[in-house]
Amino acid sequence: FLSCLLSLSLSSCLWHMMQSAFHSAPPAPSTCPCAPLGPPRTPLQDDIHSLREVMDAFLAEFPLCFGYWKKYAEAEARHGQLERAGHVYERGVAAVPYSVDMWAHYCTHRLNSGAAQEEMEG
Repeated sequence: FLSCLLSLSLSSCLWHMMQSAFHSAPPAPSTCPCAPLGPPRTPLQDDIHSLREVMDAFLAEFPLCFGYWKKYAEAEARHGQLERAGHVYERGVAAVPYSVDMWAHYCTHRLNSGAAQEEMEG
């Protein structure tokens, strides 16, 4: 991570780390860091602590990329961290409050994780 920061700007470095975390092949050229993600690879996905560090840094720089919030929350859920996944979704809907997709994923997570109906309506 440090060598990446020394050689690239912060946003370029974070984008490079996200690409290497989620793409098995080089990404298609794009000027938008919110470009669709490919199938996840296992090295970073299996290391939840490193994944958290990368995702938190990336989303601090690019908070409007709702797809990354979703993938981050899904990774937390895969690791059995449903409460953390809920917090990620909450941060995501706070960052992108007008995203219907973000809200739909958040509500689905809440329903699937056993949230009380009164809590969902309140």
